[in-house]
Amino acid sequence: MWRCALLFSILTLVGCGVNKQPVPVTMVVGSWYGFYPFYYAREKGLDLDNGIRLKILEPTNIGNLRRSYMRSQVDIVATSMLEFTNATRLSGLPLQPVLITDYSNGGDVVIATKAINSVEDLHGKRIAVPSQGIGEYFLSLVFNSQQPTQYFTQIKRPETECGDAFAAKEIDACITYPPISTYLLAEHDVHELHSSAQHPTRIFDVVWSKPDVPKDIQKQIQALWFKVVEMIKDNPAAYHQFVSEIASVPLEEVERSMQGIALIDEQQHIDLLNKTDSLGTDLTTACKVANGSDCEKFKTVLAGLRK
Repeated sequence: MWRCALLFSILTLVGCGVNKQPVPVTMVVGSWYGFYPFYYAREKGLDLDNGIRLKILEPTNIGNLRRSYMRSQVDIVATSMLEFTNATRLSGLPLQPVLITDYSNGGDVVIATKAINSVEDLHGKRIAVPSQGIGEYFLSLVFNSQQPTQYFTQIKRPETECGDAFAAKEIDACITYPPISTYLLAEHDVHELHSSAQHPTRIFDVVWSKPDVPKDIQKQIQALWFKVVEMIKDNPAAYHQFVSEIASVPLEEVERSMQGIALIDEQQHIDLLNKTDSLGTDLTTACKVANGSDCEKFKTVLAGLRK
């Protein structure tokens, strides 16, 4: 009898191990192709393979994004480097960097009217760029100044409204990114004046978490990212087709846009983190551009990601 009882106990323990339920994880992402690999990972079941069930929220504008990550039920957030500094300030929490996902290598762009042909021509012009967003930091690189607003008239409109603003002749330029830039170039008499390709690795994106998110969850997110990037690099055509379908954007436009985004694999992540001093300096600059406080702390915040 005791042998039967022992066998039953063993089978029960084994069964519990096999049927262990994935941990639900809610992620908020900014509207940027650089974060779409998370959708692809979920589509391919990589979240379940890594022991989590990923729910992704994608707010339509920066205000909604900020409101969403301030909610207590959000576990993981993927934003621009500058928004990471904003979130630290707004939340008052020591937010934990989890991963650098990508850097903009032409994805962030200045879209301008045809009458504007150079950066110098932008001086004094009306540029649509949200307040305290990555666009302001991008302009700090364009104008080579930590106070770029002295060089232009800032129109504080979200990227999604640039089309209407161009049509109404309310702006001369807009700071944006795919897929919004794709629509603007196709539907309005504008052109791409300047891009982040001229500033490699200076504009990057960060996945971060609240302090109470377990380290195991952070590591599972890292593992998921590295696996999906490996999958994408092995078969980029399949990934581009996936993005085309979920974003309702022509395939050729997706392929063009993805050329401006450098997705970071595991080895590149290690190599990039060997440059944490320069990355930290750029984070500090982004914080200052957004009128943040205590910005110097960002010089070392990424050091914890080193293996």
